[in-house]
This record gives sequence, structure tokens and C-alpha cells, in this order.
Amino acid sequence: MMTSPTTFDDNYCCGLHAVCEKRSWREAAAANLYFDDEELDAFSGRPSDAYTEAEIDLFRDVLYTMRTDEIPEWLDCLEQRGVNLPAELQQESTLLISELA
Repeated sequence: MMTSPTTFDDNYCCGLHAVCEKRSWREAAAANLYFDDEELDAFSGRPSDAYTEAEIDLFRDVLYTMRTDEIPEWLDCLEQRGVNLPAELQQESTLLISELA
């Protein structure tokens, strides 16, 4: 049951605080987390503000069909693969992650 950042998962940082004693998302990704969404690899290197509405919807579909607790790891996996999240979804993803707390 997710009731607070300390009871959610002591291994992952929620990203909401200036100082955190938990593992960062980057450290979690170093544990070989990988998401099977290779269709998004086609956007590697594209700036976050250069997506069409249809492309943003593709990312949005993935974002909203995964478990909320997987979002931080998914975002880091995208970053490691050189895929920038569309600017329009950055705030949405942050809000979804904040609901974990």
C-alpha cells in the first residue's frame, strides 16, 4: 500500500525533495531496468519541443498505460537511450510521480 514516500519503496527517490537518502532514478537504471518500447527509439536525439501531436500522443499512450510506480524508471530508461520526453508530457509525468508520495 502506497501511503507516503517512506512506505512506497525505500529503494527509489521520489524526486520531490532537495535532499534524498534513497537511490536515485539513475542508480535504479544502473540495475539494468529496461522497458520494451523500441518504437520510441526512433525519436532518439529529438529535442523535447520538436514532436508532432501524433507523436506526443504515442508517448502519452505509453505513459498512461504503465503502472505509476514504473514511470520514474521508464523516464530514466528513455534518457539512457537518448529519447527526450515531449515537453508537453514533462509536467504530466511529474504529477503522476508525485501521486506516489
